[in-house]
Amino acid sequence: MQFTINLKPRIPIINPPNDIRQTNIYYPLIEPYAYAHIFFSTQKYSLFYEVLEPTLSLDEKDILDIVSEGLKEILTVKLSELKNVDKIIEYLERNVRFILEEYDIHLDEKSFNKIMYYIFRNFYGYGRIEPLMHDPFI
Repeated sequence: MQFTINLKPRIPIINPPNDIRQTNIYYPLIEPYAYAHIFFSTQKYSLFYEVLEPTLSLDEKDILDIVSEGLKEILTVKLSELKNVDKIIEYLERNVRFILEEYDIHLDEKSFNKIMYYIFRNFYGYGRIEPLMHDPFI
C-alpha cells in the first residue's frame, strides 16, 4: 500500500439551482480525502460551507497522536526544503512506516491512508485550513 494524494483536482463546473434552498453541492479539494460541501440549512435559513474529511476512529486518533509525536522527534529535514510534493510524501511515508513498525502497530490500507492524509495535512500543509487552501472558489 502506498499513499497517494491529488492536490490539484479538476475545477468543477457548478450549476447553482434556481431555488437557493435546493443547494447541495460537493466538489473535491484534496482528492480523495477532502471535499467541500455547500448546502442550504432550512433550520438556519442560510447557506453553509463545510469541509468533509475522513473520520478517524478512537484507535486511529490514538495512532495519529503516537505517529505525530514520533515524527516530531525523528524528522531531520525541513519539509519546505524538499520542494517536490512527491518527495515530501515519500519522506513522510517512510518515517510513518518506521514509527508504526517500532510500536508494532498494524493498520489496514484504509486506516493507513487516513492517518497519512492527516500527517501530510498537519506536517506539510496548514493543518485544519489546508483543504481551504485548495478551494479554487475561495
